[in-house]
Amino acid sequence: SYKLIHFVGHGSTQGGKAFLHLTSSDDVIDLEKERKLFDNLKGRIMFFSCCYIGKQEKVMKHLCESSGATAIFSYTKKTSDREAFLTAAIFYHIFMKESGKIRMTSEDVDAKIYQPTIEAVKKVFGYKTEDWLVMDG
Repeated sequence: SYKLIHFVGHGSTQGGKAFLHLTSSDDVIDLEKERKLFDNLKGRIMFFSCCYIGKQEKVMKHLCESSGATAIFSYTKKTSDREAFLTAAIFYHIFMKESGKIRMTSEDVDAKIYQPTIEAVKKVFGYKTEDWLVMDG
């Protein structure tokens, strides 16, 4: 099993659905319809670095359940490339520092990895807590 699976791409939502746009092609994945792609990935943490898809909590909950993830982290708003790159750098810095020290339960991941990442990014970009989705598995 993996500690972290990080998806990088473009995201959109429409009509209660969340879509992942793959950056290397014109392919668009309906995350609800195609959630079997994520079955049993065995990643404890899934980080979707994609705009908007965190707005669809129902879809994210289904992904969390079908993948077996401890937690999912994603944006609920439009995010620039600059913001996404810096957020990923902050996230990885905190993840590398903390992941060997915690049990990787949803509570530990939230308190030791997600919340410090969110607080650091809020200071840099003025994000609000609601700009993020943290979904516990």
